[in-house]
Amino acid sequence: MKVFIHNSRVDYAHSYLVGPDGPGDALLIDPLGLDVPLLEMIENNRYYVRAVLLTSPNSRTVEGVRSLKRVYDAEVYSGYPRILSFASHSFERTQYLNLAGIELQVVPLEQYSRFSLLYRIGNLLFTGTMLSAGLVGEGHPEVERLLIAAALREATASFADTTEILPMTGPPSTLGAERRFNSELKNPDDPEWCARRE
Repeated sequence: MKVFIHNSRVDYAHSYLVGPDGPGDALLIDPLGLDVPLLEMIENNRYYVRAVLLTSPNSRTVEGVRSLKRVYDAEVYSGYPRILSFASHSFERTQYLNLAGIELQVVPLEQYSRFSLLYRIGNLLFTGTMLSAGLVGEGHPEVERLLIAAALREATASFADTTEILPMTGPPSTLGAERRFNSELKNPDDPEWCARRE
C-alpha cells in the first residue's frame, strides 16, 4: 500500500491518495478539487479512484467531490446520505470496510456529531479538521472543541500510541504525542491535565 499527500495550493490543506504498490484501484480522502498535480499523481501511478472518503463534509471537500466525479466513477463515503446530487454511503457506528482492496475502519465521532468521521487504515488515522498536531477542532468554537476532544478520547481509546495522525491541515503527528502534549486531548480526570489548565 502507498499513501500520497496532496497539498492544495489554494489553502494549503491536505488530501490523501491511498492505493496499491502497483497500478489499480485507489481511494481519495478529503479531496479539495482535482487540480493538475493531483490528477498527475493519480494517473502517473496508474490508479483509478474508486472511493472518496469525507471526514466532515464542508464547502471545500464538497466541491472536490463534484470535480472528481466528472473524471472518476467513484463511490462517496461520509456521514451524510447525499453529497450534492450524489448518493453517499453514510455511517452511524464503527464499521470495517474493504474499499478498492484496502481494509479500513470507519470511526464516527458519535459523542460530538454523527456527521464527523475518522478513517483508520492500518496504523494511519485520517482525522480531517478534527485533530492535527497540537490542535483539536481547528476553527471551531471552544465549547465544540471540548466536545470534539471528548469524542476523540472515546473513539481512539483502544488505538496504540504509535498510531499516525494524518490531518487535513498542519503537520502529521502520533496519538501518543497528542495524548502527552495536547492539553485539549488529555483526559480531564488526569490531575496533571487539570494542573496545566489552571
